[in-house]
Amino acid sequence: MGPPATIKSMFMDFKSSLAGIDAKLDHLTEQMDRIRARVDERDARFEQLESRFSEMEDQQRGDQERLLQMERVLEVIRNKNEDLEVRSRRNNVRLIGLPESTDMGRMEDFVEKMLAELLPDELSRLLVVERAHRSLGPLPPPGTPLRPVIFYLLN
Repeated sequence: MGPPATIKSMFMDFKSSLAGIDAKLDHLTEQMDRIRARVDERDARFEQLESRFSEMEDQQRGDQERLLQMERVLEVIRNKNEDLEVRSRRNNVRLIGLPESTDMGRMEDFVEKMLAELLPDELSRLLVVERAHRSLGPLPPPGTPLRPVIFYLLN
């Protein structure tokens, strides 16, 4: 009865070794499952991050377009503001009712002479006419309102 007992004991040893291997394989399987769960969790986070980055890039493109549009509008407003400031600093005077035949030669000379005759000497010496002209438009027919004379004084 020697050999069958040895085979039986060898079989039992083999069976117990297999049970130990099964336990270790179960432990490794559990660890692999945990690792797989972590990898799946990280994949989900990466997908969220990619989605958020994509949304942020889209939003940034829209913001850049709005910024460029606002810069264009700001430039237009700056130009208008500068024009208004320059115009507000001008000393514009509009004379209405001067006959069309009064501007013999240069209108600036005529206006300066007229101011010298109408105003006291101290005041007329302070006023220097930079430019003078009739308002734009064709010569009006008789009996209609006359074109005004506009002149600009130096500061």
